Amino acid sequence: MTFHIYVKPDGFPDISEHLLVLDGFPGYQYLGEVAAKPDIDDKKYVNGTWVWGGSEPESVMRRKRAYPPTSKLIEALWQAMDEGTLPKVRGFYDEIAEAKKRFP
Repeated sequence: MTFHIYVKPDGFPDISEHLLVLDGFPGYQYLGEVAAKPDIDDKKYVNGTWVWGGSEPESVMRRKRAYPPTSKLIEALWQAMDEGTLPKVRGFYDEIAEAKKRFP
């Protein structure tokens, strides 16, 4: 697969699997193509290099992306409560148990 990398007018990246016709994207700059999707989310293109442009530290953003989906975490907590490893928290456990009963 090929990914096309663009810089939007605000300096943030836009990555597309399609080659865009830049006439329809005023202010976009085409930087080229790569074979693997690059990790440039939340970065800005400034003076020819990618720099961190997010509102929180880059390490925090990377940690958040490394976490499993919230649904998996909730399911793990519920399973631990159901097995007796953790005490059952009313409201949390009961509502999930009801949903599991309604939609097995």
